Amino acid sequence: MSGFSLVVTGNIVSSSDVVVDGWFAVKDGKIVAKGAGQPPEAEKVIDARGKWILPGVIDGQVHARSQANQEGLGIASRAAAAGGITVMVDMPYDDPEPIACRALLDEKIAEVESDSHVDVALFGTLNNEHGIEAAAELISGGVCAFKFSTFEAAPNRFPRLTEDQLEEAFREIGPSGLACSVHNQMQEMTRKNIARLIEANDTGWDAFLRAHTPLIENLATAQIYEIGAETGARAMWCMCRHPAVLKSMKCTEMPDTMSV
Repeated sequence: MSGFSLVVTGNIVSSSDVVVDGWFAVKDGKIVAKGAGQPPEAEKVIDARGKWILPGVIDGQVHARSQANQEGLGIASRAAAAGGITVMVDMPYDDPEPIACRALLDEKIAEVESDSHVDVALFGTLNNEHGIEAAAELISGGVCAFKFSTFEAAPNRFPRLTEDQLEEAFREIGPSGLACSVHNQMQEMTRKNIARLIEANDTGWDAFLRAHTPLIENLATAQIYEIGAETGARAMWCMCRHPAVLKSMKCTEMPDTMSV
């Protein structure tokens, strides 16, 4: 006996090649061998010959608990598994309390372990209630990264961290090697644009983009990278909705350090 717990046969698709009539073997929950032709013995064999076996998809930005009465990680993970997603990365802006302290992180980890049908990675965040000092316990608790915002969508659940708070947070998190991702949006400019459009009764579906101009993202992105360069932290912006932003940064493709 090979000691494999599982062998799967079929057309194995990887990032480098496709093995027709291939197999891979699993031991202790990990793929440890692969090949073609006659498969080795195992405790369990899944015969998928003639079918394509694809790698699981990682969904890098999930909001399973960001609104009241949302589906939660259990139902969200069932939908993910049905669509071929094997890892969800869930954001920290849960309703009513964001994952900004160790106790809330531990509660969410317990929910993952009891309810989730796929693997889950959890972001942490920081807010005024628990302070920057909560970063250390979140790191030790196992968060995969941190997310912040330069725009306040909700005072407690989705707060704005000012530039000095971001610098302090980056310095605290930097030595861990975890990424400091930031929702990149200049608050004052956004709110002024929204007020101007409302005053002009310009509130159609397309008003959003006129309120959220490329400059709003460009300025916030520049701040994030400057703070990252100053502190040595792994700084990254979370979203880019404007082709003009990429063009102005001379990006021909999205570097892996710039996506969540």
